[in-house]
Amino acid sequence: MPLAIAGVFCAVVSHPADVIVSKLNKSADKTVGQIASELGFKGMWTGLAPRIFMIGTLTALQWFIYDSFKVAVGLPTSGGKVAAKPEAVPSPVSGVEKKQ
Repeated sequence: MPLAIAGVFCAVVSHPADVIVSKLNKSADKTVGQIASELGFKGMWTGLAPRIFMIGTLTALQWFIYDSFKVAVGLPTSGGKVAAKPEAVPSPVSGVEKKQ
């Protein structure tokens, strides 16, 4: 759940700027201020729900992969829990005595 919250936070923080950048790419003759004035406060938040779904899902997946890798190599997770260390694999030659 914390992973999804991080993703939602990222989406909400970056959304207005991304809307303005998208509009800038469509009309090269306008400034950021002109576009912001045309959109208004409410207009900068259009499309937030799909973005939350997309970015929230992607961010949660990225953190899941990152923490899974850390657990696989025996490092503590991002939440601070130490992963159980895997048991040592015996060497294939251990227990084999040398012939003299």
